[in-house]
Amino acid sequence: MADLNALTYELHCKGEVRSFYLELPREAFSQRFAHGKAPLVAGLNTTRGLGRIATEFCATLAAESGQVAAHRRPGIGDSLMDILAQALQASSEDEPGEDSTVKAARLRGIQNWILQHLGESDLTLERIATANGVSLRYLHLLFKSGDETVSEWIMGARLQRAYDRLVRGEGRSITEVAYDVGFNSSSHFSTKFRQRFGLTPRDVIRSDLN
Repeated sequence: MADLNALTYELHCKGEVRSFYLELPREAFSQRFAHGKAPLVAGLNTTRGLGRIATEFCATLAAESGQVAAHRRPGIGDSLMDILAQALQASSEDEPGEDSTVKAARLRGIQNWILQHLGESDLTLERIATANGVSLRYLHLLFKSGDETVSEWIMGARLQRAYDRLVRGEGRSITEVAYDVGFNSSSHFSTKFRQRFGLTPRDVIRSDLN
């Protein structure tokens, strides 16, 4: 795995911008998030709400840090991390101005992340939201634009992946395929599979052999 500390990047800005670069203790900052994991990438609306509070707090600290006594700085640093963590975890639907194009892009990004972790049985909605830097409420809101809930979309994706694997003859058994796509029970998998496709997993295998 690549060392995130060694990665380089470039920023390209149009017009006048105001930037803040913060170095935060990763472990201490991560503890302020669910499951102790801070998002690697997250958007922040700096024009209102918690995003604006965090931004203005940073601006004030940058301007007045020289006037702050040394023994008070650790406490202020903790406060900054608290505010920033809350701002990053704030539900994006509470911030106006995010158009349908942005929401669609965020939905696709989350769906791609889910597909990369589809075979993991502990793929909870809380984990998905935390890993993608959104609230549970906003996660549900993004999927609400379609015809399926988050859980229904995940179930459909797992069943489709299983179907494709069975057609290609991958996996030593139906049970293996079921567990590989994230099911904890082969009987539950077979029931959902038949409800989805009108065929049993064994029917698909037999059809392919013929």
